[in-house]
Amino acid sequence: MELNPLFDTHAHLLDKRLRKIEDPCREVDRILNVFEPGEGIEEYADLLKNYKICGAAGVHPHSAKNYAAMEKELEAALDLPGTVALGETGLDFHYMNSPSDIQKEVFKKQLELAGKRNLPVIVHSREAFKETLEILDSSGLSSVLIHCFTGSAEEMKQYIERGFHIAVGGVVTFPSAAGLAAAVKEAPIEKILLETDCPYMSPVPVRGKTNIPGNIRYIAARVAEIKGMPSDEVARRTYENSLKFFRVEEND
Repeated sequence: MELNPLFDTHAHLLDKRLRKIEDPCREVDRILNVFEPGEGIEEYADLLKNYKICGAAGVHPHSAKNYAAMEKELEAALDLPGTVALGETGLDFHYMNSPSDIQKEVFKKQLELAGKRNLPVIVHSREAFKETLEILDSSGLSSVLIHCFTGSAEEMKQYIERGFHIAVGGVVTFPSAAGLAAAVKEAPIEKILLETDCPYMSPVPVRGKTNIPGNIRYIAARVAEIKGMPSDEVARRTYENSLKFFRVEEND
């Protein structure tokens, strides 16, 4: 399946399962790599030397309890040329690897940092829709991308009403994802970005295998099917949305 152009807006290329990929951009045109302090800032900086790869840096809600020890490296990563967003940050009340009150505090701190630096924000929200929305509303930020959106049509509408974008990943290809499909059908195409979240969340038909950026084509095809649009149009429109959201020039 050849679709162009394609932009994978959420990849973890420094994960040990992906470090051996010789050319992660082989089947896509652009990738945004998500970095968290502790993964290797030198390796992250090296990734950004590839003109097809831009980056985001943030402290995941799982790591919120360690924020104080990660803050200095976060600032250094945000200073690197090619870092175009802060994230992923947010709330995860499913695993609760950090206490909820600490997650909220660290989320607010990172939103404030994004505001000071005029950076778009990539937000992780799991089982915390109400709390996520309250904190985002109080931040006053509108350049917000909801990572791995799996919510309902009503949740999607509330995000879109605020000017936010949603990132659609492999879950949309799952047969069990009828609710997400309904939300994607109603979502304005200009508010949709695509992501793999690789090496996680492999889409159908490659479930059970390590996810790679090239699998974004399956997600684009499924979104096209849901919305009744040609696949190449979805690829092009979401690519353009991604460039605009992250303020990246096509030939940067």
